[in-house]
Amino acid sequence: MLRCAMCRLAVSRAHDIGETAMRICNQCKAPLEIDVWACTACNWQPHVLAGVHCLAPAMMVDHDGFHEPLFVEYERLEATHFWFVYRRKLILEALQRYFPALRSFMDVGCGTAENLRAIEARFPRARLVGGEASLHALMQGQRKCKAQLLQMDVRAIPYIDAFDVLGAFDVLEHVGGREERNKLNTRLFLSKTS
Repeated sequence: MLRCAMCRLAVSRAHDIGETAMRICNQCKAPLEIDVWACTACNWQPHVLAGVHCLAPAMMVDHDGFHEPLFVEYERLEATHFWFVYRRKLILEALQRYFPALRSFMDVGCGTAENLRAIEARFPRARLVGGEASLHALMQGQRKCKAQLLQMDVRAIPYIDAFDVLGAFDVLEHVGGREERNKLNTRLFLSKTS
């Protein structure tokens, strides 16, 4: 049985952060300590721009994300348009119903962090992380919430067993071809329950 497939919420095993949760190096995939980005195996470490760790800097120039000149209009729409408002309401209701004691959440493809702002308001003690290709979007998101925001490629999530829930809302259709989307969908979003 699939849990929350409608909202595309991914369920990862609930572990205490630090017990088995970890980050992985974007270059060599070696495990990193959960609070450290520098890799001792290959000496890789991300650039930090405007307070954001940039894990996929090539995507800042060539990404299939927002058209940056439209950010102001998009932010206005995201706050008021029925699609975004009711989708956010469904996300919050699903989280409250299935994860009432939510401790950690990652929004993959978080855009300007509007959903993270709402989740932070509902779950103020949860550790929140947002990942997005566009540095510009993340810089706007920094004004909205206290989540850790990462410039990254959705196909290279740098965590293993680190979150109670991963969310990807209106993201999969922007990822590569059908085969690549199916692979990502299977890996992240179709967690079976017993």
